[in-house]
Amino acid sequence: MENNRIPLFSIIIPTYNRAEFITHAIQSIIEQLVNDWEVIVVDDGSTDNTRDKVLSFDDERIKYVYQNNQERSVARNRGIKEANGEYICFLDSDDWYLPNHLVELRKNIIKNSYPIAFFYTGQYFYADGKYRRKHLQEKIKMNPVEHVLFYTIYPTSVCIHKNIFKKFSFETYLIPAEDRGLWIQIATTYPPIQIDKYTCVVNLHEESTTRLYTNKITLKNYDDELNKLKKVFNYDIVKDYVTNEMIKKYKGKYFFYYMHDSFHKRQPGYIIYFFIKHIISYPKNIFRLKTYMTVYNMMKNYSRD
Repeated sequence: MENNRIPLFSIIIPTYNRAEFITHAIQSIIEQLVNDWEVIVVDDGSTDNTRDKVLSFDDERIKYVYQNNQERSVARNRGIKEANGEYICFLDSDDWYLPNHLVELRKNIIKNSYPIAFFYTGQYFYADGKYRRKHLQEKIKMNPVEHVLFYTIYPTSVCIHKNIFKKFSFETYLIPAEDRGLWIQIATTYPPIQIDKYTCVVNLHEESTTRLYTNKITLKNYDDELNKLKKVFNYDIVKDYVTNEMIKKYKGKYFFYYMHDSFHKRQPGYIIYFFIKHIISYPKNIFRLKTYMTVYNMMKNYSRD
């Protein structure tokens, strides 16, 4: 940084064999309307030309760090250790920021008098050439832990004060739920602050982590993520914020997600199985009209395709 000045934002980009995407991700930071940032790209053992792509940017604010492959939680934690900024942001290397991302974050940081806090913005999903908004909550009415459990907050939309990471970090055993597990722990002390602006894009391509993970789901490993989160629910800092009712409701939502995914994969046996698990896990779902409307719409699309 110029004159060794501490930047307002440190943006951590963990990456592994994302050479085809990472130029776009970094360029979206360069095009921000705020210049008070640094970027730490943590290359988690790439075997493609990711390094060349990163080093092609002639900008002293962009730092490249290489490590042997240890998965993205380790990469993000490494980036946090390397960061100089007051606030830590994350950008997955196949996602990108819209030009107003850091502007909106800075506005809210100033408005709240530079708090030790956990912010997140609204985001778009980009899939099959189309954008759609991920809905924002009109108002966070539930307890903060319940909020981050039921409302998926992607790392690309997050901005967290550096001091919070003196106590919390990404845990490697939680993959692919390492972000949700961390948000749950942070929310016990620092309730999330939602910024009602859409400022970033999550790219759901065929090689994205989300799709790769769901494509590996079988009846033998479908509850792997759920079992890992159960450990988080039992942490001393978390357990007083999580009720049995919340856990049952979350299980119902968890299985509904995989039922929905099974419709897309044309797996009728899985559809039935996960629907039954959805009801058994949280029996109140049997009385929810929304459950049947969603299933009806999925069945229409299934038959149409």
